[in-house]
This record gives sequence, C-alpha cells and structure tokens, in this order.
Amino acid sequence: METLAFDEAGKAIPASKLLFDGDGGLAFRLQLSGRAAVGFRARRFTGVIDLASEGSCDPAEFWDPVFSRRGSLIVEPEQFYIFASKERIRIPVGYAAEMLPIDVGVGELRTNYAGFFDPGFGGHVDGVAGTPAILEVRPHDVPFLVEDGQVFFRLRFSDVRRSRPSPTARPRRDRTTGANDSPSPNSSATPTHPRRGSPVSAPAEEPQVVFLGRRMAVGDFRPWMRLLVMGEC
Repeated sequence: METLAFDEAGKAIPASKLLFDGDGGLAFRLQLSGRAAVGFRARRFTGVIDLASEGSCDPAEFWDPVFSRRGSLIVEPEQFYIFASKERIRIPVGYAAEMLPIDVGVGELRTNYAGFFDPGFGGHVDGVAGTPAILEVRPHDVPFLVEDGQVFFRLRFSDVRRSRPSPTARPRRDRTTGANDSPSPNSSATPTHPRRGSPVSAPAEEPQVVFLGRRMAVGDFRPWMRLLVMGEC
C-alpha cells in the first residue's frame, strides 16, 4: 500500500492514524506554526501584471505575509488567503484527488479553490516525502478564527486507471423507428431493417457548420439561414 501522507518531518503517517470520513474522503489539517509567515493575503489593489514579461513581478507587490499568534489567527471576510496543509501529501500514480470542504455547515468559508490533484502529485518515488497542499481560502460575510492543526479540507480519491467506453461503441438510433440499429457488444449479428429484413447500413453523418461560435448540423442551421436572408438576425 502506498503512503498517502507524511508528517512535517517527512515521516510516513500510518493508515491507522489518518482521518477518514463516512464518504471515503481523507481529512487534512491546517499549518499555522513552525514558520515565520504562515500564509499570504492578496492585496486588494495592485498594479497591472505584464504577462509578456516573465519573472518581472515582485510577489511583495501583490501579497502581504500573514503571521499567527500562538497558532491561531482571524481571517477577514472577502479577503483571499494562501495557506498550506500540515501534512505532506502524495497522490499515487493512477489516482487523482479532488479537494472538498470539510463542512459546508460552518458558514461561508471557501477552502477548495485549488480544486484537483493530478496523479503523482508530491512525488511517486521512494525518498520523496510528499508536498504540502496549497490552500486558497476566501471567507464570506463574517470573520473566522482558524487554528493550527484544525481539520480544514478533505481529499476524495478517484481511480483514473479504469477503462472508459469508446464513443464509437455508443448505439446509433434509426431515424425512422427510433430503435437502436447497432448490435449488442456481445452479439455478432448484423442489424436489419425492421420491415424489409435487409441489412441496414449506418446513416451518413449530417454535414455541420459553425455559426456564432457553435457547431451545429446543417438541418439545425436552416432556420437561422432564413432569418439571415430576411434580415431578422
């Protein structure tokens, strides 16, 4: 079994000490100690970022460091923060993980902006003791007191190794009868016309056009074409 989490010293956390919820999610905690700045708060008003000039921006112009007193601090409403998890995380190859809020009932404290973790996040070889998860946090309406070691988010794992059905395997429908005209995956029979009993060939795909940024079949485009000709569109 692969190790999913490591402590601050890089030591593997045994599965018996991990926090699992009823939905199979794995809970992780907030890090607010052990470093000078425990996070960063985005400045509300900054200069313009020149995206064409790589490496020209000073992070101090856009972020203010956040410090905690005795392992706790108050996050202010409508401010955007960056924190880190106390545990170091490693996602096994062949799996992905989704970040979920720990409890939506505590109020409007959004902790899962970061979203998804790709397979192999945190290193997938021996000797790499994971990587802290970066938490993008924004409280709404009211301030929140957060503390070091507080359970702050969950990860739900998904097996991405499972084979997915090919789009070509989806059954086609006969335009006349509405019945599927593709054989069952377990059948080698050739589909036949329901009345004539003759083999049915797959209908030709209808030509498509792009109009107003949308791809549509020619049949769906004809009403728009009439409006264009009449000057009503």
